[in-house]
Parts: sequence; structure tokens; C-alpha cells
Amino acid sequence: MKKRVSILTAAILLAVFSGALPGAAQKPAEPEASALLISGDGFSFMVQEPPGWKGDTDRARTYGVSVVFFPSAAASKAADVTIRVRVDEKTHENLAEDLKADLNGLRQRYPELKAADLNVQHPAYAIFPKLFYMPGSFFEYVAYLNPGPQFPFSVEVAMSKAKSAASPGELAAFASVLKSINVLSGAEQP
Repeated sequence: MKKRVSILTAAILLAVFSGALPGAAQKPAEPEASALLISGDGFSFMVQEPPGWKGDTDRARTYGVSVVFFPSAAASKAADVTIRVRVDEKTHENLAEDLKADLNGLRQRYPELKAADLNVQHPAYAIFPKLFYMPGSFFEYVAYLNPGPQFPFSVEVAMSKAKSAASPGELAAFASVLKSINVLSGAEQP
């Protein structure tokens, strides 16, 4: 699916969603959160940049995703931490099966791979999260979001970190990206 971003549209939607109007009083000390409008062939969604992270749609292409978030914290940069959001076509509604198939595929490549439940949620969509890891090698936090049967796609949010588990701040950024996803278009017509 092709992706493109309209910065003007994202700025307008951010103003509408945040209630910011010209001339309205603003809190001076707190930096504004940035929302990104991501659109592609048959879909669009909004996603929020977590504090201390920057979304990049140009570099996302090298990751095969719609948007990739990079941290500003030196420790996270050194551990090559990224949060990626990808849209996938779905063939059925039970994304737990897809997650299980992915785990089985990874275990063929990495027989010592471990998996654990991941406690994250989305306020509106069914979510299927999991942590895949090999201590000392990598940690992959994954969540598949199903926006509903009217949408022919799912949204995957993943965060990778080399060698050690994510820090509390990195996990908070992952959860923040996940919770902020709002699918805007792409529903199939009945």
C-alpha cells in the first residue's frame, strides 16, 4: 500500500482535535504533541508522536512501514530503538492467529526465542500484543490492532531494542503511539 502525508491536513486536524483556535490561550511551558496524518492506498490514520520521539515517513520506506519513530534520548539511540507502524491487509478478523503464526515463524529462525504477554491496550480497537525476545540479543514488542470488520486492513505497532528489555520510558512511548492510533478512512462499503 502506498503512503503519503499531508502536513497541512495534519496541522489542521491537530488544531481541531486539540481544541487549539487562533487567539486561544495556550499553556506556555509544555511542548505541543505532534499528530501525524498517514495515508496510503485505501487507508488513512492519525498517530501521535510521543514526547522525545520524532516520526519520519521518508525513512519509514527503508523499514517497510508507514511511519517510524526515532528517540531523542542518547541511551535509546545507542540501543537502536525504533517504533514502527505498518498497515497490513487482513484475510480474517482473528489477528491472534496471525500473531501466533508470526511467533512460529520466528521460532523456526530463532529456536531459543521466548514470548511473553504484553500489557498494553487501545481505547477503541481490538488489540493482540506480544513480546518476542532473546535475552542479550533483541527484544521485539508487537501489537496488532483490528479497527473492525468494516476495514480490510489491520495496523501493526512494533518496537525493537537491541540486547536488553525496553526502559520504562521506551515502553511508555510504545504504549503512547499504540493508544493514539485513530483510523480515519478505508472502511469497505456494504
